Amino acid sequence: MGAFVEEMADIDIHHGNGIGGSMEAIRIAVTREQADDMELPTAPAKTSDSRAKRFVGETVQCEAIPPNTLDQIVRDAITSRLDMDVFNRNLAKEQEEREGIEKVIKAIAFTESA
Repeated sequence: MGAFVEEMADIDIHHGNGIGGSMEAIRIAVTREQADDMELPTAPAKTSDSRAKRFVGETVQCEAIPPNTLDQIVRDAITSRLDMDVFNRNLAKEQEEREGIEKVIKAIAFTESA
């Protein structure tokens, strides 16, 4: 993810709006509260996992969260951090570009069939 953000920041700085990107990793699932609220099954940490040496307590698998619930958790986490004005401007720009491409494709298709 870090490499992706760096690459996108470089593109923005040199070819776009001049604003670099940043990344913040946050835990959105499975939190202790979610595990408790959803009564998710727990298991001891695998002793073969190098992280288990420092880990105290039980583990919970993200897959234990029902898919529709996990989907909503991820969607809420993303949308709560989006600048909706920028997002909507990007959607509008994408639509304009899509319409322009469709016009070119139709013009080419018309020309080829003549």
